[in-house]
Amino acid sequence: MISIEQVSTGHEFYTQGLSLRYELFFKEFDLPESIVIDELEPISKHIVLANHDNLIAYGRLTDLGGSIYKISQVVVRPSMQRRGYGKALLDKMICTAKNMGANSIELNSQVAAAPLYKGLGFAKTGRAYASKTTGIPHVKMVLVITAL
Repeated sequence: MISIEQVSTGHEFYTQGLSLRYELFFKEFDLPESIVIDELEPISKHIVLANHDNLIAYGRLTDLGGSIYKISQVVVRPSMQRRGYGKALLDKMICTAKNMGANSIELNSQVAAAPLYKGLGFAKTGRAYASKTTGIPHVKMVLVITAL
């Protein structure tokens, strides 16, 4: 059974999420595993999509203040990609941010993943840039929340 839930930093899915983030974002660059923990880690909500005891996807949602939220560190297990799990996780994260009073949600997407975010209503707000840690091209994107 597939579930999407927020977990604490002590939860097994959080630990699996850290490992998956390292594996997919940093390992090939021989960076230390400690790189996955940054200043946003302790103040963020950690949201996971899982099937029973198996983590499928992970994402981090951070309240930046002023009704601005940030989505970051979104990963989907490679064997489970292109099945709609990333979109389902992002839909939950967007809904969570809206319920918490978000006026806008920002993220820094790898250029290759930008079409996924565009399909969810995010718009590019600048030019592509190379990540300071990995050199992979990224682009800042923003979703403006409009009241009904």
